[in-house]
Amino acid sequence: MRVKFVIVTLLLFFFLRGMAQLKHAHTNMLWVNYNNTVTFDKKWSWVNDFQLRSREWLTHWWQLAMRTGVQRNLNKNFTVSAGLAWFDNIRYYNDEPIFANEWRPWVDVSFQLQPKKTTVMQRLRFEERFLQKVAADKKLPDYEVRQRLRYRLEFTFPPINKHIEIHAGDEIMVNLNHANDSLFFDQNRIFLLANFKFADASFFQFQYIKNFQLLARNYTLEDQDIFRFSFHQKLYWRKKN
Repeated sequence: MRVKFVIVTLLLFFFLRGMAQLKHAHTNMLWVNYNNTVTFDKKWSWVNDFQLRSREWLTHWWQLAMRTGVQRNLNKNFTVSAGLAWFDNIRYYNDEPIFANEWRPWVDVSFQLQPKKTTVMQRLRFEERFLQKVAADKKLPDYEVRQRLRYRLEFTFPPINKHIEIHAGDEIMVNLNHANDSLFFDQNRIFLLANFKFADASFFQFQYIKNFQLLARNYTLEDQDIFRFSFHQKLYWRKKN
């Protein structure tokens, strides 16, 4: 046990030391989402989301995103999913926006348990990221490839009433193809959210995210306060039994 404690302490020390050597910055962000799930039967679903993201409140656009995938419930605890995402990453050069593409195929597995009244969900997602390169103010035909692994831990607490539900959790992301250099860490998101249900298959969500993201292009660790507003809808391919 002591050996494990020493190893973890040393890893944490070197990680924090590396983070301390980075440049630091802060920004406030707004994200707006529309999410839907089309349910075919008890096992298969089609999941989609559309996002707009801005920096410094609404001063600069940051990303436009669309994601789609299929989901299969293996049993009441295990779910596997796979899909494709497209991001339009917006960068500014002399106040002129440059729109660079990112294509992102992904697969994941989710596992959830319900000890007493609290639900615990864990998700492990692998993403193959194809990021279009930009030089100065020009988009290039070449793409940089990164393999990213994301681990998410989320707690769902007992409902406050029949309309309001609270979640909290954390998600960490690392670049697998940078395991031996300073770009291994990508992001860490700590979040708290509330779902406001107003129909059997629809709810509005407000989420606060404290995100630490390593911006590789200028080697800056950015501290982000993110306010996310989402509308979620569940649709049925056939009338629900």
